[in-house]
Amino acid sequence: DGDRVESGKAAALAAAGGLAGSLPFLLSASEPGLQSILSLGASIAACLLFGVTYRYAVREDATNMHLRGGAVAAFGLVKALGAADVIQATADAGDVFSAAVIGNSALYAAQCMLLFGFAAAAVEAGFSNGLVKRMGGTTGQ
Repeated sequence: DGDRVESGKAAALAAAGGLAGSLPFLLSASEPGLQSILSLGASIAACLLFGVTYRYAVREDATNMHLRGGAVAAFGLVKALGAADVIQATADAGDVFSAAVIGNSALYAAQCMLLFGFAAAAVEAGFSNGLVKRMGGTTGQ
């Protein structure tokens, strides 16, 4: 089915864009290892899903910046809030609202927004270059 192929291309572009956005953070890790590889794998998987969802969400409405930005923000916030919950849960009881915990959570949230921002930019570039066809109107054509 042609629609599945286009969604697959959007997913691949989003994963490539997300990977490009993640590499500086991965390369700057103090101790790259299994944790970094697992984190990168989770980010790539999230970007694959984002690419398909983004293609369906924005459809032919290329000028609606709120919709495009909202898709990026929704995915970024969900990924960031899950991590912030873990960061707070692993903090000492008195340190839950410390500057270190809040700062680490905010930094990770910014990284998540960049991850999906790069993924969206890659899919948009694919739309612009004709590599990926936009989803049809509300009928799903």
